[in-house]
Amino acid sequence: AVASQESDPTTTTTTTLSAVEDTIAQETIAEGRGERDEIGIREEWETPHIGEKHDSRRPISPKVQRLLTTYRLDCSGCDHTEATLKVNEFVRTAQREAEIEERKRAVRENWLARLAIVSDRLYHPWAMRLGFVCLACNLLLLAYLYRTQMKDAGKTANLRSYIEVQQQRAAAEERLERAKAESRQTAAPSWIENEEKEVWTAKQEKQFTKALREFGGVGKKERYSLIADQVVEKTKLECLMHHKLLQVNNAKEHRTKETLAAQQEHRGKAAEEEKKKATAKPWSKEELTCLAKATKKYPAGGRNRWDT
Repeated sequence: AVASQESDPTTTTTTTLSAVEDTIAQETIAEGRGERDEIGIREEWETPHIGEKHDSRRPISPKVQRLLTTYRLDCSGCDHTEATLKVNEFVRTAQREAEIEERKRAVRENWLARLAIVSDRLYHPWAMRLGFVCLACNLLLLAYLYRTQMKDAGKTANLRSYIEVQQQRAAAEERLERAKAESRQTAAPSWIENEEKEVWTAKQEKQFTKALREFGGVGKKERYSLIADQVVEKTKLECLMHHKLLQVNNAKEHRTKETLAAQQEHRGKAAEEEKKKATAKPWSKEELTCLAKATKKYPAGGRNRWDT
């Protein structure tokens, strides 16, 4: 293998070129180093200003510095460009303010001239009279407006008080209704309500009616015991309370019938009176004359006046 490598001309040429390149690099490094044998920093690189800060901006020119002093502008830490911009901005702002002030002065002078013309005209007698008349009208108008405002304020106060009273009354009525509802809810049911909830079948009603008819003449202490024996699944107390409920209902029905009869009778009487009025003959003059004489002869307060 060694013999084959030595005999290969391509491998020999590559090795020679590499050796030549290494030699050239060593010579170049030695020339750059100079006469010094050790690798280090060049002498021209050694300077006392390394690590120091240096402002490379353009300094402010004397003219711009003079303007800053004249306008009393503070521009510490600025360069020439920033100082120039600051001076220009100050000048533009001052010019704008001067223009605005000039416009205001012109408007002021214009209004003063107009006021002078008006004041000259007001010195005439007719103008002074007209001014007094306008002043009097304004005072009357202000008085009328003040009076109207006071009336409206009084109406508003009265309306507000009325609304407050109504609200208080409504709140009191609501509290009263709530108290009544609570009392109705908390009140214990009456015996009539309890008895109306009691369930009685048709068969039990029939037995109760028959026993009540049969033992109606017996004393109360024994009557309801005998009735309870005849009614299925009902006690003496239940029969007694049921009988009382029937009596109350019968009394209510009787009163209702009497009220209806009375109303019907009243309607019949009213109809008869209307009929009599419709068919009655009008009073003649002689009858009216006799009635007038009789009322004078028998004054009010007398006994049996109208019968006489």
